[in-house]
Amino acid sequence: METTATKLTPETFADLQNSWLKAYLKRHGFSRHQFDTYNHFVLQGIQETVCASANRDGFFDVAATASTPRRTMRLTFQRVTIFPPSLKNENGIFEKTTPSQCRLKKCSYQVKSYAYGRVKT
Repeated sequence: METTATKLTPETFADLQNSWLKAYLKRHGFSRHQFDTYNHFVLQGIQETVCASANRDGFFDVAATASTPRRTMRLTFQRVTIFPPSLKNENGIFEKTTPSQCRLKKCSYQVKSYAYGRVKT
């Protein structure tokens, strides 16, 4: 049985990409894709990025003091926690907020994040 290879030209490649994109967006929708990629970044991407860069570049020097000699330590991150955006209300209590509330109050839509790690000497 003979098989013949079809030459992939820029035009056929563009048609293939276009049909794949249309099928994907028809099945998932554009906004669903945006939510999914954002959620993936927040739930996994930040954790992976912080841990990968910290474990690669996590060495730092600690200067000597009168009671301790100069030494090198390694900082490794284990977990990153991101808290939902919040604003302080009139009573001084923090409440969850949305982008539209921040826009109306002319403030930043930002989150608090914490990185938990371990220092090894």
